[in-house]
Amino acid sequence: MLLKTPMEELETHLCQYSFLQYAYSEWEDHTIASYPALLKELKIDIVKAPTLRDTWLLRTAREGQGQKAIVKKLLATEGVDVNSKDRHGRTPLSLAAMRGHKAVIKLLLATEGVDVNSKDRHGRTPLSRAAENGHEAVAKLLLAKTSANTEDNVGRTPLSFAAMNGHNTVAMAILSHESVDLNQKDHYGSTLLSIASPYYYYCTKDCV
Repeated sequence: MLLKTPMEELETHLCQYSFLQYAYSEWEDHTIASYPALLKELKIDIVKAPTLRDTWLLRTAREGQGQKAIVKKLLATEGVDVNSKDRHGRTPLSLAAMRGHKAVIKLLLATEGVDVNSKDRHGRTPLSRAAENGHEAVAKLLLAKTSANTEDNVGRTPLSFAAMNGHNTVAMAILSHESVDLNQKDHYGSTLLSIASPYYYYCTKDCV
């Protein structure tokens, strides 16, 4: 079997992938940043391209930084699915919460039909993801819209994740929520106190 030359490999690759697909998968940051110009240059009507539209919303929500205008434009697009999910079951709100993108979170929460309690494949909500990653400002925005006691697939709550990862300010924000249940147990029988014990050592005694 003859090996292809680098030029032949490149030609094969370019034949298999359109410019937009290649750019989107390989040069994601540049593609997102060039969103308006790309649509105009390639004559793409995003209203008639639901897969592209929803995927782009997921990507821009995840990147967050400098993407507020694009997210706003996408959310205003007819037919956009604000609760579209990636292969891990994460919505734009989940992805923005994971990264702590407060401005994007505000836009998404103001969008009609957004599911604040949507769960990914691990059963974690946007609030759990924000708590897990220590994003206090985002957690507070989400707490105004949802319960503090949502459970993932093993019964862990947002407060559990904040405590396990030593995010004291997030834990305190959750503790101040009227719905919080300090006696809630996960599927292993662990309470918040046991999770925040010296065995885990991440969270200080101020959390409980």
